[in-house]
Amino acid sequence: MKVLLIFTFEYSLKTWKESGSLERELSYYNKLAEKFNIKFLFLTYGNENEKNYLVDYPNIDVIPMYKYIKAVNNKYLLFFKTLIVPFLIRKKISDINIIKTNQLNGSWVGIVLRLITRKPLFIRTGYDAFLFSIKEKKPLMKRALFYLLTQLSLIFSKLYTVSSFDDYEFISKYYLFNKSKLQIRQNWINENNKIKFENRNNYKIISIGRLASQKNYDYLISEFSNSEYSIDLVGTGPDEEFLSEKSKKFNTNVNFLGNIEYEKLMEMLNDYKYFVSTSLFEGNPKVILEAMAAGCVVFAVDIPNNSEIIKHKHNGLLYKPGERNLFSIFQRISNNKDFSKLISENAVNDSRSIFSVSKLIEKEYEDYLILSK
Repeated sequence: MKVLLIFTFEYSLKTWKESGSLERELSYYNKLAEKFNIKFLFLTYGNENEKNYLVDYPNIDVIPMYKYIKAVNNKYLLFFKTLIVPFLIRKKISDINIIKTNQLNGSWVGIVLRLITRKPLFIRTGYDAFLFSIKEKKPLMKRALFYLLTQLSLIFSKLYTVSSFDDYEFISKYYLFNKSKLQIRQNWINENNKIKFENRNNYKIISIGRLASQKNYDYLISEFSNSEYSIDLVGTGPDEEFLSEKSKKFNTNVNFLGNIEYEKLMEMLNDYKYFVSTSLFEGNPKVILEAMAAGCVVFAVDIPNNSEIIKHKHNGLLYKPGERNLFSIFQRISNNKDFSKLISENAVNDSRSIFSVSKLIEKEYEDYLILSK
C-alpha cells in the first residue's frame, strides 16, 4: 500500500525540524510503515533539500513542491500556484492508493488530486479552522473561506477526521454532508517510562505553545506575580517581546526557552511536577497529553476540548481564567503532596490507556483498509 501525505499549507520537513516536531511526526509514519508494510510519499512545501531529512527512513519518500513551482512570499499567489501542482506530479503518483492531508489548511491540493486521479481522499484535521477563525476574530472574508473549504473537503473526502467530540458535534450541526464519513481520531502520545514524581522540582512550572494571544500567557504571568515559582515557556511567537516586558512588570520569573526538539522536550517533562496551560481554545491538545503521559500534574482552562481529556481532580485540574483563581488553586494542590502524586499516577494511566501511539496506528491502518476497498 502507498499513501500520499499532503503537508499543511506552507509546511515542510524543514518547518517540522525548526519547530522541534520532526522526530515526533516521522516516528508515527515510520511505525505505520514498518508494522503494516506501507510506503509513504510526502508532498511538502520545500525544495530538493527535503530528502536530507529522510536518510534514516527508507519507507518514506518526498516530493518537494518547490521543485515544480517557484516559492513566493505572497500567500494568495502561492495558493493559486499550488492548484497546478497536482497536474505536474500526476505521473509521479500514479501508483498511490490513498491521498491524505495533514490538516484542512492545504486540503485543496488533495481535492484537485482526488478529482484527477479518482483515488480516495482522507482529510485529517487537528482542529476546526472555521471555528478557530471565529474565536480569533478573523475578518469575515477569511471566516467564509474556511467555511467553504471545510464544506468542500467534507463533500470530496471519503473520510474526514476530527480530534475531539466538540469538533465532531460542531461539524455535524453546521455542514451538509454524508455523516458516516466523519470520524473522531484523537492525537497520540508515546509512552513515557521514566515516571518518578517525588524527585521533581517543586518550584518550577512548564508550559508549551506558540507565544500568541490564543495561549493567554499574559494571564499566566499575572497570576504568578511576585511568587516563588519560576515558569519555563517553550515555544516562539509574535508575543515574545510583549510577554518578556510583562514578566518584568509583574515581577514574574519567566524563562523563554524557544523551540526544543521533541525527544529532548519529552526528557525535560520528566523533571517538572507541574504543567500549566492557559490556552483559551484548543483542538485535542498534544502538549497536555504529553505532559500527562510524563506524569505532570496538569492545570488547564475549563473548555470542552480540555474536559474531554482531563477529569477534574482525577487526572488533572480545570480552572476558569475569568475568576482569576489559578494561583490559589495551584497552591492548594501543590501543598497536598499525596493528592498531587495521585493525580500524576492517574494522568499516566489514562493517557496510556486511551492515547498511546500503538492504539492510534492500529486505528489508522484500519482506516486505510476501509478507504482502499
